[in-house]
Amino acid sequence: MFNLLFLLALSAVFIIAWKAQHLRTYTINTVRRYCEKRELMLLDETVVLAKRHFRWRQGWQSLKREWHFEFTTTGEERYPGKAYTVGAQLVDIQLPPHRLSPYDSQSLH
Repeated sequence: MFNLLFLLALSAVFIIAWKAQHLRTYTINTVRRYCEKRELMLLDETVVLAKRHFRWRQGWQSLKREWHFEFTTTGEERYPGKAYTVGAQLVDIQLPPHRLSPYDSQSLH
């Protein structure tokens, strides 16, 4: 009986870790595409889980996560960005004001 409970607990931990890794990969890919569309470069090709808390959404309680990442426009400066997921869905990406690359300003004229 103890072995069965241990196996179930170990399986639950494995599934939770696998889902968390899948969400992290999904968030990285989505943030990368978001940056590419805006001609920005995602630095270090990574996101870091910064905060998490429960939130009510459509009558259900979901886990809201805040991810931090860094991006650049010119290759010289690093800017912090934030992405938010609720459950397994990316709901928002926030970028601070940042300098445009020289190539972007030339294309405006």
